[in-house]
Amino acid sequence: MRLLDRVRHDVGEDIARMDAPTLSVHGAVHLRSAMFAARAGNKPTARAHLDAAADAARLLGKDANHYGLEFGPTNVAMHRLGVAVETYDGPEVVRCAEHTRLPANVAPVRAGRWYMDLARGWLDYGNRDKALAALQAARRVAPEQTRNHPQVRETVQTLIHKERYSKESSTGFAAWIGLS
Repeated sequence: MRLLDRVRHDVGEDIARMDAPTLSVHGAVHLRSAMFAARAGNKPTARAHLDAAADAARLLGKDANHYGLEFGPTNVAMHRLGVAVETYDGPEVVRCAEHTRLPANVAPVRAGRWYMDLARGWLDYGNRDKALAALQAARRVAPEQTRNHPQVRETVQTLIHKERYSKESSTGFAAWIGLS
C-alpha cells in the first residue's frame, strides 16, 4: 500500500491535467489500491479508490493499453466486481452482473478472471446455478486458466459440498435420512 500511495503521490491527483498514459497509470494504481483495501476488509477505502479510478476512466473515455495496463471503463467494471466479491457484497455482485457486458476484445485471461470472480460472487450470494453458469463461461473463454486456478477449485469444492448437503438434492435428502 505504501508503494501505491507513493506512486499516486508522484503521479498526482489532478486528472484534468493528465495525458492519456498518465490517466491509465493513475487509474490502474487506484484499482490495485481498491483490491488491497477490499482484501483488508476496508470497504469505504476500496470504494473511494474505485470511484477515483472511474473518474480517470471517464476522462480517458475508452479502454486503452498504455504500458500494458489495459485501463479503462471495462477494467473499472471488472474491479468493481472483484471488490464486491472480496467484501462479500452480494447486491453489488448482482448489480455488476446485470450492468456489465465485457467487450469482445477483452483478453481471454481477463474475461476468464471476470467469470471466475462472478462465480465466487454468485456462490457467496447463494445462487449455485448462476455460479456454475459463470464457471462454464470461464471455461469457454479461458479453459486452461479455469482448469488450473485455485479459486475455481475452491468454488467447485464448495458447490459440491453445498449440493451434497442440500435438502433439495437427492444426495442431500439421502444424507438427511441417513443413507449417505
